[in-house]
Amino acid sequence: CEWLVELRGGSHATSEGACLDAAVGLFGAVFRLQTSDVRQQLLGHLGNAAARVTKESKPSTGGGFFGGGGSDAAKDEAPSGLVNICAALLGSLQRLATKPSRSALRPELTPAFAAVLAPCLAEPDVSVRRGAAQAVGLLGQLLGAAYADAFSTAAAKLLTDTKAKEEARAGHALALGLLLSSSAHAAAA
Repeated sequence: CEWLVELRGGSHATSEGACLDAAVGLFGAVFRLQTSDVRQQLLGHLGNAAARVTKESKPSTGGGFFGGGGSDAAKDEAPSGLVNICAALLGSLQRLATKPSRSALRPELTPAFAAVLAPCLAEPDVSVRRGAAQAVGLLGQLLGAAYADAFSTAAAKLLTDTKAKEEARAGHALALGLLLSSSAHAAAA
């Protein structure tokens, strides 16, 4: 996705990269136009893909609000399999935040969002954690105070858990900061 390329300081000079960017953008456009039932299915597909990528990586115990783990896969060898999954979710939420749909996001989708974000927040790749944290901030704006309160409580608990992986704590700390920042901006507006 373009935002990940920007974070990493590279460019998508290949046709494969351009195709991935187009697919991620298309997912976001389609997601915005769907009903809650279809969004649930789309999130289910992303969640299954995230679980498969996490399972194929070395398992770990990360935990957190979403109960996910991370991966100890080499950070510099190849991009994380979660890159495009996280990009698709973030792109979808960015589209919903900038151009609301007739069908608003419903709190019932929180577990489906959680299944996608769990491994992303605990991912060793910092750009994936950053994208997931941005998604949490947008979910706070789109789903409201109940989501923000639940995430804040769980993130605070994880941050004090000495057994949690460093990546999971870092991802949740960043997400908590972005969530609180987006809540402050929403309250000021």
